[in-house]
Amino acid sequence: MSRKMHAATVNTNTPKPTHQQLQQAALWFVVVNDENQSEADHQQWRAWLAENPQHQQAWQYVENISGRFAKAQNDQFANTCQTITTIREQRLSRRRLLQAGGMMCVAWFGVRFTQLPELAEHYANRFNADRYTGVGEVAEVQLQDGGKLWLNTDSAININYTSNARVIELLQGEIYIETAKDKNQRPFKVETSMATLTALGTQFTVREYEHRQLLAVFDGAVEIKTRNGEKQVISAGQQSFFTQDTIETPTKVAAEHGAWHKHILLADNISLKQLVAELGRYRLGYLGVAPDIEDIKVIGAYPTQQPELALQLLQDSLPIKITQISPWWVNISSKNSSQ
Repeated sequence: MSRKMHAATVNTNTPKPTHQQLQQAALWFVVVNDENQSEADHQQWRAWLAENPQHQQAWQYVENISGRFAKAQNDQFANTCQTITTIREQRLSRRRLLQAGGMMCVAWFGVRFTQLPELAEHYANRFNADRYTGVGEVAEVQLQDGGKLWLNTDSAININYTSNARVIELLQGEIYIETAKDKNQRPFKVETSMATLTALGTQFTVREYEHRQLLAVFDGAVEIKTRNGEKQVISAGQQSFFTQDTIETPTKVAAEHGAWHKHILLADNISLKQLVAELGRYRLGYLGVAPDIEDIKVIGAYPTQQPELALQLLQDSLPIKITQISPWWVNISSKNSSQ
């Protein structure tokens, strides 16, 4: 027997569910959506749900992730794509569409678990973008001046070349740029929500994080000018985090920032938690690590275009086990764990 299951609304002040509670919620989701579930299963699920407000919140997380994953595969997908394409064409009448409408269908697969205001902004960026990528996609763009740029997973940009300047507007995500000499000697700039970055003949990457942004320079130099006027030049081999107010002291550039455009996720003695967070950017659904193993150090190179293979490589080389509760929910725990 099949039932549509919903938890009660959760108080936003409830602490975030633990890894174990999220795993329990995912297991219960599989049970209660099974056609062969029993009344006893249903009652036990209800009892678990009532034990703790965090159980209800964990259940909502699971429902959200499940629903967003399913949206990418439902029978009305073609109609959804047509609607999005129509909206995009209406809003982009001021410039030539640089991507086919079908590309937005790929972008629709990039629905991530996020709060509604963030989701709205996420798609507004895509609707207004010249170029964009879906989750797991890395795209190369040939610029009209002979330079190149790459968009990482789930990213969006505008390209604004005028007689006075060459400007890339980063709307979301991450880009890697190889600039070219311009016969008209126009400056090359990257505009973000927090700063203007001026390239001084270079290769560099720019990435958005939740509350700050990163510049990593591999060749040449780049000047950061924040929205509130702070300035600093970052040289080759350096990286720096910045906000609209501050620029952090430059540090040695991390190798992984220069590898993703080659479809490689480099781990140079980083924590398993950090590696999994990066790998999670390239796949749909939930990918969680048990707290007792999240600090294990990892060294290696992993394919971003085959995240499931990357997970298998991790399991083969570390004392961990991968448990796939559903296509959209994967847990990583200790090999000796009973979970």
